[in-house]
Amino acid sequence: MRGRRLRRVVATGVVVVLACLTPAGRSAAKTTVTSDGGTVTLTVPVDLVGAINANGTEVGIKDLDTGVRTPISTLYGSAAKLWNDAFAKLQYKGCVNFKLDLQFIPKPFNSPATPGHHRIELGFDPDLRPGVFIPGATDANADDSIPFSADIGGTWPPVGTDTVAHEVGHLIGLADDYTDIKDANGKVTGSKPLPGRENTEMASSGSENIDQVLIDRIGKIVENAGQKLPKCWTGTMTSSSNDTVTAQGGGLVCSATWATALKLTVAADATLTGTATTTMDGAPVCTHPEFITNPMTGMLSTITGTATDTQLQIQLTVASDVPAGSIDYAGMTASLYGFNTPPATITIPITTPGHAEGNQELQTISGVNSYTSENTFTLDCQTC
Repeated sequence: MRGRRLRRVVATGVVVVLACLTPAGRSAAKTTVTSDGGTVTLTVPVDLVGAINANGTEVGIKDLDTGVRTPISTLYGSAAKLWNDAFAKLQYKGCVNFKLDLQFIPKPFNSPATPGHHRIELGFDPDLRPGVFIPGATDANADDSIPFSADIGGTWPPVGTDTVAHEVGHLIGLADDYTDIKDANGKVTGSKPLPGRENTEMASSGSENIDQVLIDRIGKIVENAGQKLPKCWTGTMTSSSNDTVTAQGGGLVCSATWATALKLTVAADATLTGTATTTMDGAPVCTHPEFITNPMTGMLSTITGTATDTQLQIQLTVASDVPAGSIDYAGMTASLYGFNTPPATITIPITTPGHAEGNQELQTISGVNSYTSENTFTLDCQTC
């Protein structure tokens, strides 16, 4: 096992750096991954050893960022908000939403290891440099998936929320994005962010910036840990539609062409959800345009369905018309959604790994009106 992942700490205005410490009493632990639809939860259970006083109450310490004295588990737990705020804004490959379940459990000193928990020994010297210890790691600037399969220990002093968030980043596999600066005697005097990583959470003391680069790296770490992420499909549906009166003397009422952006997520149980954004190409072409008022120019739909290794089966359900209250004279919505019937089931073959394409005609008959659309689909999987 090799100590690593150390970060400079600013305490009372002085940059203080200490050598790596050897962790004591590591527990058999790992960060775990669970999926629910397009949300992937990273669960990080951590024993805070030394957070319980001899009288059985939780230790309170002063946050170096705010000066407020707070129970350790509360102070450190606020680091999860930094990550979850970023996860709420930034997705992996356009569809995977990460969520951090950070579980800090206060423990007294000399408490036995808890199976299934990481173990952080608390040191109350403000000059102590925080660190976690990754067994088998060789490069402090290389991400790895070791925390998803091995026990991790560490030693933390009373540090601020952003520093704890940095250390938690190590417990989900992220490396340091800085290198140490040393004097002529080899003593560490500071740190320097890696190129392009300035003012980001894994690089700079005092930074709370969790950017898209870190989100993408977490996704790759989870994949390298052998965890299956939701499958994210994006693509298009191009369509031509018409409303035709089939009675004698009838004929074409209106026709139109449409472009639809499809975004699908396939969960671990093969259920499929997503959205469809449809826009009319130009305006409807109608036999009697003088009777056309407030024509629909687009629609927003929700998608449900299932997936197999060979096909995607989807149903679209209208969420809103564009503009609101408009009328689809060209029959596109009726061909998709029908009248008082379940939406049409669309089957799209997966022709090669990670690629699906196909054609399907949809039709709804209501009295003497026929609403028909010819649809062509092309989608690619971003996480297959």
